[in-house]
Amino acid sequence: MKCPNCDLENLESAIKCDCGYYFRTNKIEKKSIDKIQKITVKSIKNIYVTGLIGFTIIGLIIIIHSLIKSFEGFLETGQILNNLPLDRFLLGISIILFGNLIWAVICEGLTLLLKIYEKKG
Repeated sequence: MKCPNCDLENLESAIKCDCGYYFRTNKIEKKSIDKIQKITVKSIKNIYVTGLIGFTIIGLIIIIHSLIKSFEGFLETGQILNNLPLDRFLLGISIILFGNLIWAVICEGLTLLLKIYEKKG
């Protein structure tokens, strides 16, 4: 059976076409995806905040760990600058800065894609 709305071939036993046309009532179902998209955009915002908190906590843990190691070295040698694990310290700062930046770009990109989809849908 050919759909009168989109000309797609369907099975004779089909109730509805992929385009939303109901064969028995001869009506097109409106796609109400607004609620789904609002939930999805809201979900992306929640995921963004969760990732933001996660990257910050991980970065702080690494920074604190490097400072603890530095303090332990200071207790042994009396020189704090020679014992600072600079690579770990910079890694923690990099995770906080760049991890959150990249995460923000990813989440904004997903939000933008959903808005584009909403305009087309």
